[in-house]
Amino acid sequence: MRIMIWGSGALGLLWARRLHNLGADPVLITRTGRQRDRIREEGLIVTDDRGDVHRCSVPVFTPDDRLPRADWVWVMVKQTALDQVREQLNRACGPDSEVWLWQNGWHPQWPFTEGTWYWWNTVTTEGALRESENRVRHTGVGSTWVGSLLSPTGGPELKRLPGLDRWVFPDPHIRDRIWTKLAINCVINPLTAVWGVKNGQLLHCKEFPALAKGLLREAVEAARLQEVCLSFDTLWEQVQAVCRRTALNRSSMLQDVESGKKTEVDFINGAIVRTGNKAGIDFALNREMVERVRDVEGTKGK
Repeated sequence: MRIMIWGSGALGLLWARRLHNLGADPVLITRTGRQRDRIREEGLIVTDDRGDVHRCSVPVFTPDDRLPRADWVWVMVKQTALDQVREQLNRACGPDSEVWLWQNGWHPQWPFTEGTWYWWNTVTTEGALRESENRVRHTGVGSTWVGSLLSPTGGPELKRLPGLDRWVFPDPHIRDRIWTKLAINCVINPLTAVWGVKNGQLLHCKEFPALAKGLLREAVEAARLQEVCLSFDTLWEQVQAVCRRTALNRSSMLQDVESGKKTEVDFINGAIVRTGNKAGIDFALNREMVERVRDVEGTKGK
């Protein structure tokens, strides 16, 4: 089956090689012609979690090229680019295509309903670092869950690609899993971005415990407004565990700040704020994080 990976960041490159090994027909979509040409010339180079290096070749295009039709389209761009990709999906999707959304945070228009294809949402704990336009390092083995925000049908028919169920699991409660990850991200991402520290360094910041717990309490209340029940105590343990497990990692929000890019704060802390506003509740700490991250956006990497 043909799986189109729209977005060639770290996870996109990692999964292209994995799908290639499973015998699928992966196709990569890059944002730039420069990245497309480099992958075409040099291949895709992946360093696995044991340090072994692998090279493979996959078809690669930009959105301006003539695109093949795909059975599954995995949209692996950041939330900031999602709306633009949505407008172009009909160029790759046939009437029976299925679209998987791999974004962090919560888009204000989810669940999407446009098009004749079926929409799936995914949550992943895989870790990867893109080292160059065609090189990626697998930094953390994780799992991926997929389900529908439109109906509790579990997940797509994974057996269509034998072996995929080693890494991907259907989840009829994907909304709960999305909000769990959002709550964790609403602490780690903005604080690393504003303070300019790696994940593990958060645990040594004097302000961290009180501020993190305050952000989490607001996230738990926002989730409740969405009919999602989260445990504050469990989330606090998970935040600390993620900081320890990924101690040397720079969060995606910190990387965006350092490179002068627009961050996803509007879809993470901003999602908490919007949820509260609809109910007449001011989630002040998350609102403050949105403002503080916006203050540092564009101040570096220029």
